[in-house]
Amino acid sequence: MEKSKREKYWPQDFLTSLAAILKIETISLVLLAIYLVFAPFFSHTTHPTALIAQIIFSILGAGALWISRKSFLKGRTFGRGIALLANGIGLGVSYFAAKGGAYIVAIPLAFLSATALLLIFLVAKRAN
Repeated sequence: MEKSKREKYWPQDFLTSLAAILKIETISLVLLAIYLVFAPFFSHTTHPTALIAQIIFSILGAGALWISRKSFLKGRTFGRGIALLANGIGLGVSYFAAKGGAYIVAIPLAFLSATALLLIFLVAKRAN
C-alpha cells in the first residue's frame, strides 16, 4: 500500500521545525555567553568564578545543541538525547525564572522547550 503524499513528507516537516527551534536555542545561548562576557564591564561582579562557569556552560550547551541539530538534519539518532536533556533543563529554568518574576524570559523559553520536546517525541515515534 502506497503512502499518501502528506504521510510521506510528514516527518520532514517536524524535522525542519525542530531544526529551526534548535538553531534558535543555539543562537540564544551564544548571545547569552556574549552578554555574560561583557556584563562585568557594565556592572559589579560579586562571583567571577560563577560567571566564568556560566559562560563555559553556555558555550558548551550551544555546541551540543548545534551538534544535535546537525544530527537531526542528517537523520542520525544520537542528537535526540542531547536535545531532550537540554530542553528538559530549559523547562526547569523557565519555571524558576517565572518564580523569580522574569516572565519575559520564562514564557518564550517554556514555549520553545515544550515545543521542541513535543517535536522530539513526534520525530522519534515516527522514525521507529
